[in-house]
Amino acid sequence: MSPEELVRCVESVLLGAEGPRRGDGVVVAVSGGVDSTVLLDVLHHLSGDQDLRLHVAHLDHQLRLESVGDARSVASAAAARGLPFFGQSADVTGHARGRGLSVEMAARELRFRFLDDVMRRTGSSRIALGHHADDQAETVLLRLLRGSGSRGLGGMRLLRDGRYLRPLLAVRKDDIATYAGARALPFREDESNRDRAFLRNRVRHELIPYLREHYNPEISAALGRTSSLLAAEDSQLAQISQEAVETVVCERSPGKIVLAARLLVDYHIAIQRRILRSVMLELLRTNGVADGRDAVEFSHVEAVTQILRRQSPKLGRLPGLLNVQLTGDRLIFRRRIPYPELDIDIRIPGRTEVPERGIILQSRLLPATAFPRVRPLLGGWRVAFDADAAKGLGLRSHRPGDRLQPLGMTGHKKVSHLLVDAKRPRIDRDDVVVLARGKEIAWVGGICLGDGFKVRPDSQHLVYLELSTSFGGRNEMCDG
Repeated sequence: MSPEELVRCVESVLLGAEGPRRGDGVVVAVSGGVDSTVLLDVLHHLSGDQDLRLHVAHLDHQLRLESVGDARSVASAAAARGLPFFGQSADVTGHARGRGLSVEMAARELRFRFLDDVMRRTGSSRIALGHHADDQAETVLLRLLRGSGSRGLGGMRLLRDGRYLRPLLAVRKDDIATYAGARALPFREDESNRDRAFLRNRVRHELIPYLREHYNPEISAALGRTSSLLAAEDSQLAQISQEAVETVVCERSPGKIVLAARLLVDYHIAIQRRILRSVMLELLRTNGVADGRDAVEFSHVEAVTQILRRQSPKLGRLPGLLNVQLTGDRLIFRRRIPYPELDIDIRIPGRTEVPERGIILQSRLLPATAFPRVRPLLGGWRVAFDADAAKGLGLRSHRPGDRLQPLGMTGHKKVSHLLVDAKRPRIDRDDVVVLARGKEIAWVGGICLGDGFKVRPDSQHLVYLELSTSFGGRNEMCDG
């Protein structure tokens, strides 16, 4: 591919459905190496015709002594073209240590966080990355060695998440080097790219050259075609799986997702696995993991399919502080981070909301003569109290040692025992809330009314209370 053909290749990407629109801003991620330097030069060359606003972004990972020079080089390249430059330094090593990540994963997380921030600040629609056809071949081989499915073997996408664009993905490394030489572009060499202690570098400098020499001179192109075919098939499966997710999810909140297990197991195992992975990734995002794709491995998904297959009720632990448990027909995923302590007054009559829990309490004050009409509605999340006994009640979290005199009983019982008797699964017990006045428990939400708070023959008024959730996504499939 000649330099002119390379430019036309990038131009076709910009003009395609996945490219930016005329007048859009594009953040160009430039490390200072040859790939991103060529990308910047080509985009700058085309920006006038395409009416694009370019912004150059560089993150110094502080992993090499030469990194300060890289930042200066990129800043100079931006200035030479009259483009705005956004530079920042990051403590990748500290971030990796604090989050329990590899240095590579920590660098990736901080880099994309920085690029997203520049995109927001500049009002851009795309972030241009310098990955090329040989990077794609390396990625496919690495994922093949790791045992990836079609999603992984589909490789890098031309456009990811609607914003990360790879205009050089069909261009070979040799053609990039030829372009840089023809244009006499200055760039920086990162010596760590030659360190064969890293698996990717061994694939780049040993495996691919060996395959090219002994098996297929066009191995990069062949792997690129394979990844394109698998990516197209994966896209179709992803669409089917997302529709399936919405079918089997019967309850959803920021820290919890419940699936109807009997619907889930009716799907082909390939779709089951995708549903489970999608649910885990959604919850990881609520736990602050911006990109958890590498955190959810095949073994984690397979562990959940085993729970379904064996109908095991045991609490399972997953990566990213997630738990999973099968209880009856409900497969429950939730984060292990407990909710903050809850202790608030409630309005009687009136509406009390707890947005962070998604709880809504609606209460009405009725004459006691309405009790025969209300009584058939009671149970589960609906309860009736004697109005005088209900004065001063508040909503709070269940605490260790809480006790209640259950309706119709003379003695007291620990709330924890009531939860066991009600077969409330372990994974759900952080959700338990009680209505109480001090240490005196009036109602364990959805479980049991305290005998001292019941509507009596001499009651003058009653409080009818209903607890519901403000989170969407719940349907009757959760109730079997």
